[in-house]
Amino acid sequence: MVDYPMPVSMNANAIVEISRYLHSLPDGKDPSSVFHDLEKLQIWRHTNSVLTFAAVTLFTVIFGYFNHADAWALLIIAIAVIFACMVRELVIGKGHGYYIAVLVTTLVATIAAALLSQVIPTGTPLISLIIPCIFVIPGFQLINGGWEVLRNHLHIGIPRLVVFLNVLAIMTVGLLAVLLVYTPGADGPVLTFPFFRTLVFDTILGGLTAICICVLLNAPRQAILICFLCGVAGRLVRTVVVLAGEMYIWECSAGSWLYR
Repeated sequence: MVDYPMPVSMNANAIVEISRYLHSLPDGKDPSSVFHDLEKLQIWRHTNSVLTFAAVTLFTVIFGYFNHADAWALLIIAIAVIFACMVRELVIGKGHGYYIAVLVTTLVATIAAALLSQVIPTGTPLISLIIPCIFVIPGFQLINGGWEVLRNHLHIGIPRLVVFLNVLAIMTVGLLAVLLVYTPGADGPVLTFPFFRTLVFDTILGGLTAICICVLLNAPRQAILICFLCGVAGRLVRTVVVLAGEMYIWECSAGSWLYR
């Protein structure tokens, strides 16, 4: 706990390179030489803040679209996310703790969205208030923690899950602090498209979301295409199931009305 700081992000490229090295280890190799070899690994790290900010912004805007934000709300979300990313980098750069960065980022994103909704005529102000801080949620901690628990590595998996739950609790405090002062009310009309256009949009955006996650987690370049295809396939299936379910409910409701 003293020697190793808590991870605030995941470097997928480092995981791949370290895994390749460990799988190639011969039996009986000296542990000190293993540590020495690990320190010499050439691990690619992207340091392009503009690319990172763009990936976070695009990811969050797409998430807003998937949660039925209108066009003006998407603009609010994009601006609020950029402000929140800048403040997050500033807080982390000053040496503050991970949880402090989560709280400050949540407050800045939410307050910025609340102020912007006063000058930008959105019909979905509540969505534009909540979505900008969604990128703070450490999804990799949830996935890795659950996987470690299933593998019976409880001493690793449970702390990861606790970190995830702590972040959700801190974000809830930040959101409620703003919502107690500013209550935008119920959301109005949202973006709607015909069935096939929605199917195409959602499918493409699912792939773009996967690419954004690849950029944020520093995934190896050879994995980006696979992630894009998996994101496309996953979102396509989900959209088909949801839209088919909505059409079925509408037909049942119409049939029930005609029967009456």
